[in-house]
Amino acid sequence: ESDNIIIFSEDSLTKPLLKKFEGLTQETKDFGKEIPTKKFLPFPLADAFWSRNKKEAWLRYQEAISHLSAEEIHGTLVWQLKNVALAKTSKTNPGLTPFQYKKAQEFAQKFSYEEIMQLHQKFVHIFHTRDTASSLSDEIEKIILAL
Repeated sequence: ESDNIIIFSEDSLTKPLLKKFEGLTQETKDFGKEIPTKKFLPFPLADAFWSRNKKEAWLRYQEAISHLSAEEIHGTLVWQLKNVALAKTSKTNPGLTPFQYKKAQEFAQKFSYEEIMQLHQKFVHIFHTRDTASSLSDEIEKIILAL
């Protein structure tokens, strides 16, 4: 008979147990089981981009931009850029997981060293000038369309 609020966050809370508390409290609410939402993953966009598949990358980008911020998308593309650059310049695995290294090696074959460096410069530039002439999302889209 306390004025305090008691909250149960248990999957195993049964209706008979909940009924016992209903008589002791002023109000009892059951909000049901929390249903986790499916998190959107940007990795297919990065795979399409680094595979040089312009159409697929642009379609994946359109999907990603409705779920993620431009900064998150930029971060994913730059993360993969780092892996591609490491695979391009290393004769042995530079510390990536075997899966990441194999994928980065495949992507590195599709780009010259100069292209990788130019993309790096573009990604750094658009990130640091994202609040000026055009938005980061527009600049990422331009890079995708220029593949």
